[in-house]
Amino acid sequence: MTDPTVDQQVTTLSQSGADTFFNVATPKFAAQAITKIGELGWKPLHLLNSASNSTTAVIRVAGVQHSQGIVSISYLKDPGDPQWDNDQGLKDYKARMAKHTPGVDPLNSFGVFGFAVAESLVKVLEKTDAPTRDAFQKALRSMNKVPNSLLLPGATMTTSETDGYPVEAAQIQKFTGDRWVLEGKLLDFEGKTKPQ
Repeated sequence: MTDPTVDQQVTTLSQSGADTFFNVATPKFAAQAITKIGELGWKPLHLLNSASNSTTAVIRVAGVQHSQGIVSISYLKDPGDPQWDNDQGLKDYKARMAKHTPGVDPLNSFGVFGFAVAESLVKVLEKTDAPTRDAFQKALRSMNKVPNSLLLPGATMTTSETDGYPVEAAQIQKFTGDRWVLEGKLLDFEGKTKPQ
């Protein structure tokens, strides 16, 4: 985190003979790694963590030409994907973005994430039966297939006393052309992760 770039680390990895690169970096360093891999001409299977797969904040910064074929996952609708142009959840999101944050790019997936979290919070508050911490925690730990307008179709929020992971579904996506393209079907691991 204190290095100005990850160029040296990526160069070293590219010379290791590795055919897979798992890019688990914050957005700034993920973009640097994508750019450097492209500049080096290294062609590993490039897996990118979902925290850094923003088209506007990472991919375009790194260069779309360097991002082709990168694989990631998503559980949220991509506001830049034309398949969601008529989706009511994204229409509402874009309208709220225009009204409340007019200077922010609504295609930035961090905005979608923020609004999805806010919608989740509202749903938990609606379920909270008293204005107390205990009541809020009880509501938070008892969601059962609660929908969220910004989640991919089929994904819902479920929690319990032993399962604090609200969303355990995601879909593989590959960066193709100028956008992420969803592949296969939604993978749902609800109830299959180790309780916390």
